Amino acid sequence: MEDFQGKVAVVTGAASGIGRAMATAFAAEGMKLVLADVEVGPLEATAEELRANGADVFADVLRGGLGGVGGHGWGVGQVTRSTNAPAHSPGPVRP
Repeated sequence: MEDFQGKVAVVTGAASGIGRAMATAFAAEGMKLVLADVEVGPLEATAEELRANGADVFADVLRGGLGGVGGHGWGVGQVTRSTNAPAHSPGPVRP
C-alpha cells in the first residue's frame, strides 16, 4: 500500500457524512487536510476535532458556484472565510 504520510487531501463536504469520514480516514493516514463545506459550525467542529487528534488542517467555508478558488481552477466555489491558513499551496492533485 502507498504511504500517504505528509501528502495533501482536499475534501469537500467535510462537515458531515462521507466527507467527514473521508477526512478522518485521511488524517489517520497522516495526510495534511484541506477541508471545505458550506456549513460553518459543523466544519469548524470537524476541523477542531481532527486538530485535537494531531492532524494538520486548513478549513474554509465556501459560498457561490463552481468558479474556482483564487483563480486556481479547483472548482469548489468562492472562499469567504478561512481558519489556520497554511503558508504553502497544496500543489497538484494526482489521480
